[in-house]
Amino acid sequence: MNDFKQIDNTLDRCSLFQQMQIWPLSSELDYNGWLRNFSKEELPIAKRILNAFIYFPQPMINQMLISAVGYAGKVIKSIYSDWCHDDFKNRCWYSYVPGEHPNSSDSGFNFQRILKKSLSIPESRLLFFDDLVNKMRKEKDLIIILVDDFVGSGEQCINMWNQIEGTIHANGHLVIYAPLVVNCKGEEEIRKICSDIYLTPAHFIGLEYNLFDKTCRCWDDEDSYQKGISLITEKSRLIGIPMDDETNTSYYKGFFSQGLSLAFCHGAPDAILPIFYWQDNNWNPLINKTYHR
Repeated sequence: MNDFKQIDNTLDRCSLFQQMQIWPLSSELDYNGWLRNFSKEELPIAKRILNAFIYFPQPMINQMLISAVGYAGKVIKSIYSDWCHDDFKNRCWYSYVPGEHPNSSDSGFNFQRILKKSLSIPESRLLFFDDLVNKMRKEKDLIIILVDDFVGSGEQCINMWNQIEGTIHANGHLVIYAPLVVNCKGEEEIRKICSDIYLTPAHFIGLEYNLFDKTCRCWDDEDSYQKGISLITEKSRLIGIPMDDETNTSYYKGFFSQGLSLAFCHGAPDAILPIFYWQDNNWNPLINKTYHR
């Protein structure tokens, strides 16, 4: 099926996703309302951008977490020759990378619940991050798997690394970071700065997912790229989205210019474009952005 046919079928695709419960109801993801932000002339590009949007429902999240932890097991097996599958339950310790303002709604807490339910990890093996740090300081040779949903800039992992680096080196711990999705920017920063942390996500994503990169899968030629970037920029400026500081979590290109178009059922990361969730100046959001890290 050619690209133009795919764009013509955008509304059918979105409707099918909602009927199959891959996407939530329009009260949470309103693609028709979002498209009404654009004129008739702008709709072809707006539909192309909508086609690039990725939404992860809960069943998919559960399976991705299982995959990420499974990949962690391959790393452990390569280091410990006596490793067996049951050691996921009786030898590993699980925690999460804390957000800037830790609270009970952090995504890491949710994933620990999934570990308990979907992988039958004993609750005694699931630790709050502060408890994990205390345990790391008192004991040696721990096998630790950190779970999460999304790594964008890598900033949270680097902040965590600054807390535990000395303890890892002193006590010989193995630390594996197993998020669902890792963006190329975060991957680069973590591998450069957090040299002793192994990354085993379910998915790595590259520049082909950045709407502001010419190689993005959203664009098929220079013309569509230029029109798309122009539309995003003009609309962002018109509705008051911040335009001049990429460290602003509402920067029009996404936090640190990551330019992504994705969301999880529990919320969307700051790496996505604000035009997907902006609600000021009569703008109809595609999604309601709630996210805690």
